[in-house]
Amino acid sequence: MKAMKSYGSYAVLVFAFALMGTYLASFAQPGGISHTNGFVAPIMGPWSRVLSPNAQLIQHVASDHYAFTFATTLVVIGLVVVSPLPKHRGVRIPVKVLAHLAVVYWCLCGLVKVVVELA
Repeated sequence: MKAMKSYGSYAVLVFAFALMGTYLASFAQPGGISHTNGFVAPIMGPWSRVLSPNAQLIQHVASDHYAFTFATTLVVIGLVVVSPLPKHRGVRIPVKVLAHLAVVYWCLCGLVKVVVELA
């Protein structure tokens, strides 16, 4: 129960961005991004480059973008997993703030895919 309380704010944050992606996808031109991909893109974050339309295969992604995406994934997962662990309030609050900012950054990377594919 305590674990759900610790991670629930991240789930709500990601879900809010996913709904925002679905709303933005409703303005897409014919042949643009679908509502489903608009919902999934903020959840996938920088990995959303593999979604259609204009999907890029992992083999064709530039190595610097792949390294950036992999590093971002490790940082976000690390911060979210570690955020409920500190017992001292002076450590716990900054870690949680950094973890929430990392999740917002992750979701914004996915929303960029939605905005780019609107046309």
